[in-house]
Amino acid sequence: YRGGQKARAPMMLAIGTNNDGQVSRRAVRAWANRVVDPVRAYAARFHGVRVAGADDIEPGFTGGVSASRAWLRGYLSATRATFVFNGSADGCPTGVGSRCNNGWTVRDLHFLSGGAAPTQIISLPQIYNTAMPLQWRVISAVGAHKVRFGGPLTEYTACRQARSCSSASNLSAWSMLFHALAQRPRTAQRAMPYGTDLRIN
Repeated sequence: YRGGQKARAPMMLAIGTNNDGQVSRRAVRAWANRVVDPVRAYAARFHGVRVAGADDIEPGFTGGVSASRAWLRGYLSATRATFVFNGSADGCPTGVGSRCNNGWTVRDLHFLSGGAAPTQIISLPQIYNTAMPLQWRVISAVGAHKVRFGGPLTEYTACRQARSCSSASNLSAWSMLFHALAQRPRTAQRAMPYGTDLRIN
């Protein structure tokens, strides 16, 4: 990327994992120290390139809410690198309510997507349909600090490649999320600088 980088084209490289494997404080400290921080130190020599850790945290994965909370605490204590949350809000309400799937709550998702460290965490939640932005508006409103959304994560390209799923385009998802948040003063944001679409390589 750096070899072909255009002027005024910064990049954040988010090195990611998920909560469907070794979800523990010990595992994440090793990952942060041996993977995220070395790449971050190397990238520091290049203007306009930043490195972050990321995690696709979902209520449907094997790492439950307690393990996922402990994992995030471990990450935040191990590194100063930005954390990018790019998970989902399975079963969370779009209006009134607090329960999500598998015993998770909107407060759990708030903690993991921003509440644990409002200035160190950027949230790029999965936005595939019209319900998902409303779920994240509910989640953002429940904590002392609203979630800092960088933009949506979509899988429009991946679904076209796989021909077995569907997703809103990134532009459409960005608009849906931004406008859903804007409807409440407690969740509104002035800007959302990012948009990420998954593809199968």
